[in-house]
Amino acid sequence: MDARFPASLTPAALAGRFVLRPWFDRMALDIVVRGLSPLSRIWAAGLEADTAESLALLYPSLSRGATLDAAFRSLKRRSADYDVLEGRWRNAFFGAGDDLAKFHRDRGRAARRLMAARIGFAAVPGWWRAPPVRYEVPDAASVEASHGMRLDARHVPHDFAAPEMSQSLVQQDKRTYWLRFPSLLGDTAWARVTEPASQPCTAALVSLHGLAVEPEMLGGLPDSYAPLLNAGIRIIAPEAPFHGRRRLPGWSGGEPVVGRAPLGMLDLLRAWSAEAGHLIAWARGHGSQRVGLAGISMGALTAQWLVGSAGDWPAAQRPDTALLVTTSGDMLDVSLRGGLARGLGLDRALAEAGRTETALARWRSLLEPGDRPALPPEDILMVLGDADVVTPYDSGAALARRWQLPPGNVHIRPRGHFSQALAMFGEADLLRDLTRRLVT
Repeated sequence: MDARFPASLTPAALAGRFVLRPWFDRMALDIVVRGLSPLSRIWAAGLEADTAESLALLYPSLSRGATLDAAFRSLKRRSADYDVLEGRWRNAFFGAGDDLAKFHRDRGRAARRLMAARIGFAAVPGWWRAPPVRYEVPDAASVEASHGMRLDARHVPHDFAAPEMSQSLVQQDKRTYWLRFPSLLGDTAWARVTEPASQPCTAALVSLHGLAVEPEMLGGLPDSYAPLLNAGIRIIAPEAPFHGRRRLPGWSGGEPVVGRAPLGMLDLLRAWSAEAGHLIAWARGHGSQRVGLAGISMGALTAQWLVGSAGDWPAAQRPDTALLVTTSGDMLDVSLRGGLARGLGLDRALAEAGRTETALARWRSLLEPGDRPALPPEDILMVLGDADVVTPYDSGAALARRWQLPPGNVHIRPRGHFSQALAMFGEADLLRDLTRRLVT
């Protein structure tokens, strides 16, 4: 807490009271749908294009000329710089490198510059007419081949190789290192671990981020769970499939979750929940007596799927407590009627591909958390915004009732999806409750 402000007038509290309200969500949703998404689509396509001309042929609304050429050259230059510095970072952290702080600083700066290359295309006339998402909705046979056999065995746990640990970077009494291991999707699963450097870690929190949120690429973003470090709780932040270092060529971070629906979400939930369980077990094997699982938005959908599916998983892979922020118990509601899905045209893309609600309902058991969580209801916390239209509030509240969560465990705020995500920085009482549940 900043000593310059009384408890009720901290910057976070003031923002929560006057800024982080439903009006903010309406603005944020419009920016994501009409601004960030088409720019990200152009950015991702540009990374794979050979020339600015070929990018313009792909998206004819882009005005050809010097401005497009300059934005394209900048993107390619920044991409090449990032690839070099990412390679050096890996060699240093997973090898015998020294001066880790420099490699980390250089890699982070290059990653942020690459992400910011989207902005250059905002100067190109016609960018706003680019589609917000690359839709490649798979046919029913492809989805069936990938996940049909799981309909009768959704709870099967998975065996992974032991995570490889990087060297540690110690700064300001914090130790940071990375874990990596082969994933179920054939790529590499990554997680950043942050822990206090001067005290033992008796507990851990596995924290799952939201859709298109890429902390490893943006670097330096504040973490609402950082106060838990003071209590000796290590924070494990896995990188979701299709994001950051796991981004697929030709797609922006997280885009396949939407663009390849329903296969993208089925793949993500299966892989990321299994990876989270593996990391929970890893934390237990490295001194964490209790391990929590937290998720926000897409991360909450993944966390609740694990909680609802892990009843017959090994005990080591199950969390002791869970925190679900802006979640929903009805994935068809999110996909067909949620504000973000409709803004991005997911409902229309599914309809055009013949994916009716009846057809999609076949996959509910692999998308939704079920009726009986693997944890006692009193060990599950939930935070909902009553103005949330992205993961609609009513379906989140319905899940809380279905799981019979105690009323004191369900925190309802007068906010929407984006405002509640940002307001987590001011949820001091909730973080104290989470800390109490983890530190024995």
